[in-house]
Amino acid sequence: MAKDNYFVIVYKILAYMYKCLKDGKYPDTYNILNAESYCINEGYFKYILEELYVNGYIRGLKASYAMNGELYVFFENNFKISEKGILFIEENTIMEKAYKAIKKAMDIIPGV
Repeated sequence: MAKDNYFVIVYKILAYMYKCLKDGKYPDTYNILNAESYCINEGYFKYILEELYVNGYIRGLKASYAMNGELYVFFENNFKISEKGILFIEENTIMEKAYKAIKKAMDIIPGV
């Protein structure tokens, strides 16, 4: 699977947020949760975040559209993964495939 595949990025975001929850930390919305971290464009990244929020996989996100149709995403203080998000990464077979693809790439490419 390509590293810019929707499900690969979803898995990375949710796995990171789950780790933050378990570690008692707030997700780093400045350095890690941004389009550049996943090597994708801003519109695609915002779309993914909006879908995660609308489908109940994350909480504490506020999305609004400007008059020109541009989507703005704001992280609230309670931004975190939901129980549904945790179940999604634990049980979803597509996520399992994405994880295996990521792991395989990390094993092959040094420094990843």
